[in-house]
Amino acid sequence: ISNSDIVVCKYVPFDNLKKGDIIVFKLSKIEQRLVYPQGTTEMCHRIAFKGKNFVITKGDNNEFIDGITTRDEYICKVVGKLET
Repeated sequence: ISNSDIVVCKYVPFDNLKKGDIIVFKLSKIEQRLVYPQGTTEMCHRIAFKGKNFVITKGDNNEFIDGITTRDEYICKVVGKLET
C-alpha cells in the first residue's frame, strides 16, 4: 500500500485479527502531536504481533515496529486497495 492508495476496509472483530493483517487504527494523542504533527489521526499498518487486547504493528517500509495499539484504538481491517 502506497501513501496515495485508497484502501477498502471492513470491520472485523478484534478477536478475529491475526498476524499479517493490515489494519486501520487511531493514533494516540502523543503520536498525533509528536510523530505526525501534520494532522494525521489514523494509520494503516500490518500486524506484527497480536496479543489478547493489543496488537503491535509495523509499516511495510519502516525499519522499526510501532508502539502498542489497543483494542479500543482499532478501527477496521484493510481488505483491498485502489491504486491512484
